Amino acid sequence: VNTNMQVHFVKDKKGKTMEMLVSNNGKAPQKYELYQEVSEADLKLIDFKGEFYSAELMTSYFLQEKEGKLQAYHNRHGNIDLEVIKTDVFNADYPLGTVEILRDKRGKVNGFKASNGRARNVIFEKR
Repeated sequence: VNTNMQVHFVKDKKGKTMEMLVSNNGKAPQKYELYQEVSEADLKLIDFKGEFYSAELMTSYFLQEKEGKLQAYHNRHGNIDLEVIKTDVFNADYPLGTVEILRDKRGKVNGFKASNGRARNVIFEKR
């Protein structure tokens, strides 16, 4: 049991907890933010549909809705289900990992970044 761990909850003006700061052995704290749960039913999955290309990897993923869920297709990896974590953030099996949707100033989906155990923030632009 580590007795040098400190946990601090940050509240908004109304007293609602918005984030948690955890520090261990006097090191800089790690910040965990509150977010609202979202389900596929809350999303307009049609907004995510299309081809997403990474110039870095020279490959594309095709996002599509299948049976009320978001799915990515890649010609080598096949279909990969994307599980919604929070607004515009999904979890998927390797090789995608965490998928964060990117939007333009008007809120239109224009790409995503994917991060897994081997790569971080690989950009895929919507074609």
